[in-house]
Amino acid sequence: MVGIVMGFSGVAFMFSGTQGFSRSLHTGDLIILAAVVIWSCNVVYTKRIINDYSPFHLVLYPMIFSVPVFLSAGLLWDSEMLFNLNPTVLGAYAYQSLVSAAFGFVAWSTMLQRYGASTLHSFVFIMPIAGVVFSGLLLDEPITPNLIVAMVFIAAGILMVHASPKKPTFTFPLGRGL
Repeated sequence: MVGIVMGFSGVAFMFSGTQGFSRSLHTGDLIILAAVVIWSCNVVYTKRIINDYSPFHLVLYPMIFSVPVFLSAGLLWDSEMLFNLNPTVLGAYAYQSLVSAAFGFVAWSTMLQRYGASTLHSFVFIMPIAGVVFSGLLLDEPITPNLIVAMVFIAAGILMVHASPKKPTFTFPLGRGL
């Protein structure tokens, strides 16, 4: 429990130095809350059915149905996204489809099948760390002291969750005298 609280504290600390914190996050809070609920339901459902399917199929079948829906939504609400293609946009599409979707979700489903949801839950906190590191490396965004402290809290939380407590050892075996 302490490790999870440390992870959440790191994420909260990351946002503590932003200007307009209370005004700018209302809509974003609801979106993140909805995403967390949907992701949690997805993990629970996937864990129930994962032994009946291969991880590849668990990723492929939802994509077959969702890609046409998202393309249709893009045509309706953001047609520029589909028709104003440049190398940056094509690179983003390739990254999302190959790295994030294909590799990431298949790897997640494979680990979920092998290790279970209770073992993997704390590793979700790696996402903010990866986001900060990659935004610094790829986009040249500044990595502030707040972000570094937040990443330390998150990493410490992950380590604490997975550290096994030491069992007490006795000098003399129980049941025997000195």
